Amino acid sequence: MNNSWDKLKDPANWPKVLSPTKRCEVNLVKHSLRFKHASAAATAETRPTVRKFDVGQRTQLSDFGKYVAECLPKYVQKVQITSGDELEVLIAPEGVVPVLQFLKDHHSAQFTNLVDIGGMDVPSREYRFEV
Repeated sequence: MNNSWDKLKDPANWPKVLSPTKRCEVNLVKHSLRFKHASAAATAETRPTVRKFDVGQRTQLSDFGKYVAECLPKYVQKVQITSGDELEVLIAPEGVVPVLQFLKDHHSAQFTNLVDIGGMDVPSREYRFEV
C-alpha cells in the first residue's frame, strides 16, 4: 500500500519550507504533520544563576551574630554563617522566646518576619528532639 502517509515517513519527501535558522521538531501523527519551531536563541544553553561572594555582607552578618551572642550569652550557644550567606543563631531550648523577643524589639535588630525554624529527631538521644 503506497499512500501519501508512507511518503511523509521519508524525510526526503518533506516540503522544503522550514527555516534553516530554526530548530524543528517533527511529530508525525496519523493523518497530520505538526512542526514545533524554536529559535536558535531559545535553545541556547542556560546556566544557573550563582550569586557572587559578597565580603561586606558576610562581615556584616558575622558582626551582627557576634553582637547577638554578646547581648544574650545565656541563650546563644553558637553563631554561624551558612554557605548561602545566611546567619544561623543556635540557641538553648529555654531561649526561644527571649531570643525572638530580642530580635523583634531591640533597636539594632527590629526583625518583623520569622522565616524558618528547623527541627530534628534523634531517637538514640535521651532528649531526642532538637528545634
